[in-house]
Amino acid sequence: MDFGGGTKLNIGGRPADWGHLIWMYDLYHPDVLWPLLDGSLFINNSAGLCAWMGMEYHDRAGNTLTTRYGGTVCAPPTSCLCGRST
Repeated sequence: MDFGGGTKLNIGGRPADWGHLIWMYDLYHPDVLWPLLDGSLFINNSAGLCAWMGMEYHDRAGNTLTTRYGGTVCAPPTSCLCGRST
């Protein structure tokens, strides 16, 4: 299982592109930031396996504030599923 960008794998079976973490903000409230994780989950040779991305938010002291999960993608009965996760 890999996380990357795009929908193609390179010759070694790894994602050909990078996933991205972008920090977003509102022009009217520039002191409020939130992360946007953009990329694809690649599930190879794992028929029926499902996966999702999760992001855990912490305060400055390291205490967990909340956890958010993206959509679930599942591998088909054959080969590779390259599902988009935003």
